[in-house]
Amino acid sequence: MNAITTPLAHLPPHSPLVQATRQPLLLGLFLPIHNGGWTMSTLPRDTDWTFKYNARLTQRAEALGFDLVFGPAHWLAKGGFGGETHYRETSLDAFIATAALAGMTERILLVSTVHILYGPWHPLHLAKFGATLDHIAEGRWGLNLVTGFRKDEWAMFGQQQVPHDQRYEIANEFVDVLLRLWSSTENLTYRGDNWTLENAYVTPKPRHGRPVLVSATSSPAGIASAVRHSDLIFITSPAGARIDRALEALPDINAAVKRGARAVGRDVRTLINPMIICRDTEKEARPVPGHPGPRRRGGHRGLFPFARHRRQPFVARACARRAHGGRQYPVGGHARTDRRPDHRAQGRRLRRPADLLFRLRTRTGILWRARAAPAAPGRIEDMNMTTRYIDAAHARQWLQDGAEIALVDVREAGRYGEGHALLAVNIPYSRLELDIGTLIPRLATRIVLIAENDRLAERAALSLAQLGYSQVTALRGGVDAWDEPLFQGVNVPSKAFAEYVEHGFHTPDISAEELHRLQGQDANLILLDSRTVEEHRRFHVPGAIACPGSELVPRFADLVPDPETLVVISCAGRTRGVMGAQTLLSAGVPNRVVALRGGTQGWRLAGLALETGPARESAPASPASRLRAQPAARDLASRHGIPAIDARTLAAWQDDPSRTTYVFDVRTREEYAAGHHPGASFVQGVQLIQRLDEAAAVRGARLVLADDDGIRATLTAYWLKQLGWEVAVLARDAGTLVAEGERGHPAPARPALPAVEAVDPAAAAAAIQRGALLLDTSDSAGFLRAHPQGARWINRSRLDDDEARRAGHVIVTGDDAGVAHLVALDLREHARVSLLRGGLEAWRAAGLPVASAQALPPGVERIDFLAWLHDRHEGNAASSAAYLEWEAALPARIGAPTVAGIRLAVPDAGAA
Repeated sequence: MNAITTPLAHLPPHSPLVQATRQPLLLGLFLPIHNGGWTMSTLPRDTDWTFKYNARLTQRAEALGFDLVFGPAHWLAKGGFGGETHYRETSLDAFIATAALAGMTERILLVSTVHILYGPWHPLHLAKFGATLDHIAEGRWGLNLVTGFRKDEWAMFGQQQVPHDQRYEIANEFVDVLLRLWSSTENLTYRGDNWTLENAYVTPKPRHGRPVLVSATSSPAGIASAVRHSDLIFITSPAGARIDRALEALPDINAAVKRGARAVGRDVRTLINPMIICRDTEKEARPVPGHPGPRRRGGHRGLFPFARHRRQPFVARACARRAHGGRQYPVGGHARTDRRPDHRAQGRRLRRPADLLFRLRTRTGILWRARAAPAAPGRIEDMNMTTRYIDAAHARQWLQDGAEIALVDVREAGRYGEGHALLAVNIPYSRLELDIGTLIPRLATRIVLIAENDRLAERAALSLAQLGYSQVTALRGGVDAWDEPLFQGVNVPSKAFAEYVEHGFHTPDISAEELHRLQGQDANLILLDSRTVEEHRRFHVPGAIACPGSELVPRFADLVPDPETLVVISCAGRTRGVMGAQTLLSAGVPNRVVALRGGTQGWRLAGLALETGPARESAPASPASRLRAQPAARDLASRHGIPAIDARTLAAWQDDPSRTTYVFDVRTREEYAAGHHPGASFVQGVQLIQRLDEAAAVRGARLVLADDDGIRATLTAYWLKQLGWEVAVLARDAGTLVAEGERGHPAPARPALPAVEAVDPAAAAAAIQRGALLLDTSDSAGFLRAHPQGARWINRSRLDDDEARRAGHVIVTGDDAGVAHLVALDLREHARVSLLRGGLEAWRAAGLPVASAQALPPGVERIDFLAWLHDRHEGNAASSAAYLEWEAALPARIGAPTVAGIRLAVPDAGAA
């Protein structure tokens, strides 16, 4: 038959195997379901072959985040492998043991070893038994296919041992029949070289199409068979068990397996089975020269079971029991302490087993998985599946300990804006996988999730684990458990910062009425709108010239040649007006500079009209104007310790696995598009100060600001440092950036998502007529404007799995294809799911009806829309007044600036 097993990419995204293999490192545990554990030795051991012990071991492994447990199998005569201990004479059957474990676990993969060629096994037997076990385990069962290499095992079953390569030919046919039985929706009749079936049929079907398939091999025939059928392939080092030799030899065999898989259109994962020797010190872990050591069968000495297995030893100097008195929690060869080790013990730094596993992966490319422990394991309250929980008090301690941390609120934007923790950034669950890589690029970052409830937190944590994030915890009880004041609005730390700046620097302002009077008198003044050009074009105070805040200093000499001119800085409220005015004052311009009190909202509250549409916009700074601005930038950098770095230093920082480094180009959109430092993100300086939490989610990270002369980057860094961030400036010549840099505005990187069936509008409309459910994942405002007639608005945080099951077929569309794709993946295990090819535009182009609405149906919340004072820019005076009062009151609500991480360098403290 020569069938090839379904590739990983075609499996449902929520299958345990797909979830596990998305990780950079897969971590499994061999169960000691036989006496003697893993060493043929008379030395004392803690392992036990009994089911009760192995059940506890499996549950503990699941709680610690292991991905799979593996039940090995042997058929041995009395005495086992011999010796005083009768090594492995007593053992449990792996198939039965894993079946019993299925009802005692929730997440972990359970892999059974079955010798498929021994005795009267028929593919129909195993197809039925396996499908049943898969049903009990809810899709978490895996099958390790073994042909049998021991002659005495074959003899036990009254069989002659089949020659090596022929065994794999028979096994291939067995697996082919097995897969057909699991996938066939009709009776199967089959006549092959080794098996015959007549009208055979198997139910239930495996939950995810088929179980996980595993094999172990090193021979050419074995590899050829494994790459066609197996998802996980154990490989061994042809150079033996010494770790240094194994690290050199494993990449070649690993590459051979991967090449073989690619040749048949599959992507497999390779694993090894090292033994981690975990002792207090390296001296205790390594064999002592001259000591007889543990005895093995045949007089061999050492710590490792069989030469033929070539199990790779890892000597892990990790569990410093005597060094600090912490308890150990053994999980096979893995141990975890409830306190940090004393790294001064024995006069040298201790190494973690995970460090050695990472070393192996980076040297060989073999897939393991390690879930890093949190910074202080003793503080973790509880674990539910893969989710670790923490209380609010400990989360606040983490925020203050100086290490990197991201406090992530995964509620939708509307719910977040109604009330959130002061330092929490918003990454809605509906977009989590799409945005997390840009906002939190380092997978080992500590992340604390805040959600509406534990269910949403668990879903978000699982999504992050699938992407490889290893230090994710959640606030138990969700946002309601945060026992400090919650803050309405968005960008709260930045807006509070402007208020602290105004108070600390005594930034002067001017009322709308006074400015209007001076304008009527044709006074010598200039009004500069410090918002973005796009915002200025929508509405502005009459007479205002667009000049974004980060452009004020370099363009100042061009715009304000007369030192007697009054300079008024405006924005839409308070923040950017205050920051723009104070930037000019801190740069030492000779003019009188004031902020327009309340900005455009204050202007409207004074009963004055705004202008709409494009108006005067400032030009890029001339060389002469830039030259006059450079001394101020250099002076601020010198007095406030803002370092300038080169591209080589930046590259070294970016290669540092222990730190997060963000790179932002703070120039104009046009300059960025013409050429920018590779990998830099565009955020104009004025916006970076205004909404830093939308660009950098990791507190304690490094910020590198790039421009072409150091002026704008330095002035922006001057404020970001006072916001509490570590900042450096990267200045590169504009010509070099244009010639050598990246161009355009690259789309943010998004993870590759598993494929989902797509249907064109005509097919979708026909399916809807037959009862399919059409869901629109657009933001609620876009849905209200226009959506396919008959579509229902949905947000990923509010999916109804039961409704999808009842419909049977769900069609998903939306204004962001990535968001729609995530919803489709979430629903795929409950119903047939299709994406609407081309979205609304294709639907409209096909002549199909489009609808709009004034509001969502009763009972459906616009959780993505912040209703709080949303109409303040639309003429609602009460909302404008309330908003300005809210901004001004932020310092009083927060208290000391340091609560928000702010460290002002005010003039009376010796800094301008």
